[in-house]
Amino acid sequence: MVARTHRARVALVIDEVQIAVNAGYASGVEIGDVLDVLRETNIPDPDAPNESLGTAFVRKGSMRIESVEEKFAIARVLQQSKGLLAPAEPMFTIVSSESAEGRGRVFIEAGDPVDIQIDS
Repeated sequence: MVARTHRARVALVIDEVQIAVNAGYASGVEIGDVLDVLRETNIPDPDAPNESLGTAFVRKGSMRIESVEEKFAIARVLQQSKGLLAPAEPMFTIVSSESAEGRGRVFIEAGDPVDIQIDS
């Protein structure tokens, strides 16, 4: 099986562990696909202060698709186990402002790019 990456965007932050993205089964997205939410960062040219070298995409966090419709999908933050008897917990929670970011808290908003790993 060959995997491909589909670039989409966050359409809506549903709650602290779920988002909707603007890609669904019409784009090949399936339940279980993993996506990375990205931060779009402009790289300035140090030799030409008013110019850009381009844009880098840095991973904020990973999520798994849990439901799919024709034009959108719902993703949930990946879970991590704290031990055999402890319940799994989200690897991070979504916060509504950059100032609230910190250990275990990630700022995600509508419009953020995502890369969905689709098995074809």
